[in-house]
Amino acid sequence: MSISQNMLQEVITALQARLGAGSGIDADWTYDLGPDGHLYVDCKSTPHRILRENGGGNCVFSLSLEDLWRLLTGQVDSQTIFTQGKIRLSGDMTLVLKIDQMLGTYRAAQGS
Repeated sequence: MSISQNMLQEVITALQARLGAGSGIDADWTYDLGPDGHLYVDCKSTPHRILRENGGGNCVFSLSLEDLWRLLTGQVDSQTIFTQGKIRLSGDMTLVLKIDQMLGTYRAAQGS
């Protein structure tokens, strides 16, 4: 398994842990990871599903796999990565904020 595939599996595991069985969000969204593919997060189904495909959904987060990993591990927060131009967002912006809060990626990096 390549480093990219290992990181992708770690990202999926981290997302599953954050989502749990009931995230409280009745929506779906996609992470467009460029050359590393797509992750489709379906919180409309129970249990929630994370698939390695472009499922569309209510919004799309376009960023690198490494930056998604950095967000989920608290190395960077969503505001910083957005202002650095490393993430593009499209779709329902209200949902983007809810997802950001649910995943805890809005907090300042390094546990602030």
